[in-house]
Amino acid sequence: MLKYLRTSIFAVGVTGTVMILASLFWNASQVHKSTIEEARIQARIAHDEDVVYRNWNSRHGGVYVRVTDETRPNPYLADVADRDITTTTGERLTLVNPAFMTRQAHEYAGEWHNVAGHLTSLNPIRPGNKPDRWEWSALLDFEEGAEEVSSVAMVDGVEYFRLMKPLVAEQECLGCHAGQAYSPGEIRGGISMAVPMKPMRTIERSTILKLIMAHAALWIVGFTALLAGGRRLMRAEEARSSAEEDLKVHARKLEESNRLKDLFTDIMRHDLLNPTGIINCYADFILEREVDPRTRDFSVKIKNTAARLINMIDNASRFTHLKEMEAVECEDLDLGAVIEEAMLEVEECCGGAGVELVYRPSGEFPIRANTMLENVFVNLFSNAAKYAPEGERVEVDIEDGGKLWTVSVKDFGVGIPDEEKERVFCRFERLRKEGVQGTGLGLAISRHLVELHDGVIWAQDNPEGGAIFMVSLPKDGPRTDRLQVPRLELLEERLSA
Repeated sequence: MLKYLRTSIFAVGVTGTVMILASLFWNASQVHKSTIEEARIQARIAHDEDVVYRNWNSRHGGVYVRVTDETRPNPYLADVADRDITTTTGERLTLVNPAFMTRQAHEYAGEWHNVAGHLTSLNPIRPGNKPDRWEWSALLDFEEGAEEVSSVAMVDGVEYFRLMKPLVAEQECLGCHAGQAYSPGEIRGGISMAVPMKPMRTIERSTILKLIMAHAALWIVGFTALLAGGRRLMRAEEARSSAEEDLKVHARKLEESNRLKDLFTDIMRHDLLNPTGIINCYADFILEREVDPRTRDFSVKIKNTAARLINMIDNASRFTHLKEMEAVECEDLDLGAVIEEAMLEVEECCGGAGVELVYRPSGEFPIRANTMLENVFVNLFSNAAKYAPEGERVEVDIEDGGKLWTVSVKDFGVGIPDEEKERVFCRFERLRKEGVQGTGLGLAISRHLVELHDGVIWAQDNPEGGAIFMVSLPKDGPRTDRLQVPRLELLEERLSA
């Protein structure tokens, strides 16, 4: 078991580590995707701005700007009439077309931020618009129907996110590009944007580092908790194994003790009854002859003592046997008939004591019970006869309690003190009364028999003087799951049903 527990703890640790690593890799991949997507958004925004300004310029047929050292007349517009004009104030102006404006805007943008733009074509008018290898591949993709091309690429040893969209020829563009024989709607090139990845990679690395630290902390906390819990489980398992081994030792000792008890019971039952029977026979032999009164008196005492010893052995053996029983087999009986049989069995004893047994109920009282139940009433009637004053009576009655039969055995003797009402059902416990013989096992045997039937037996005061022994028994017999339910709860359940 300890080996299995260690393997389980190791497996949990490995599984947890794999899950944390998987979580780290997944989150890092999401951060990487977010970085690429952020670069894509920046590139698209810059491209869309260029397109807006180009369209504005194109729809106005170009714009005139002051001729400066930075903005010289465009030699590629030499064939355009009115490329250069002079204002009424003598200021020289030159025509700036969309391509020229876009190129200058890209140059200015490079001074303000690192996003670089480039206007290019497979058939450029201006040599500076010649595409590089990446742009050439993208332009070919446009001719195949692609609407956008993007990827992360290295430019002069620097990492960029590059995006390019096609540039479509419009009617306004044909004036400047008449020599290239473009038609409206035809792809005549593209605008590429290059977003530097370094700033975003810095943020990405910082975020991934935080993820690594968080997952590492989670792993440390989890691994520490697993180790602590594992140690506790190991200690608990070691303690359980030790307790199990101790239990096995105690079980072996108990088994040996039970074996010795059974051996002692057998010795007491078989080996003691034999000499006791011989003693009884010798006493009968003496009593059958004419002997003097003193010898006869001693013989009677020997015979009574032997009978008492036989009764003690029988009760002790019966009690030992019953204590080992956890359930009894039941059959359909008449409780009234069982009580009447018990009364017949003790009739001679009661008659000798001058006590009358009075059975009041009549009719049938069906019950599921074991025939051993008769011993309960034999013990109760015998005790009542022993402790009742001579000439008194013992009244027996049965009450219908719905799911239960309740038998009462009422005597009119000296009664039982409150502190003794529970003790009389313990083995070898009985009330002290001069001249009354017994082992103190009768009521202990009775209680166990009643409990085997899911019943209850108790003693209470007789308002007229004496004691009343009460026995409540379920009519339908003991429940099959009686070992899992406390006896009093069973009775309460039956009474409330």
